[in-house]
Amino acid sequence: MSYYEDFSGALFGRSAYGVGLQKNSPWTPHITSAILRMTESGIMEKLDAKWIDNKESKCLTDTHKSPARLSLWNMRDVFILVTGGVAAGALFST
Repeated sequence: MSYYEDFSGALFGRSAYGVGLQKNSPWTPHITSAILRMTESGIMEKLDAKWIDNKESKCLTDTHKSPARLSLWNMRDVFILVTGGVAAGALFST
């Protein structure tokens, strides 16, 4: 996150939360009121502090950023699938 803060500055504040639901879902009013209650009671701030604003991330940073090279061994499953498809096509076409 600090990488992005260097370019755009710190976040000004979060004003909205969202949950993906099916269009015209009967759960929409229930989820909306639950998020509103949690926001008003301060639970959402605590969750933000714990999960989003955590400065002491335990994620491992990869210092080596070069892309991995593909070899024939990495592509073996593709060759197996193509060979199997050709064999099945030859077997069932006659």
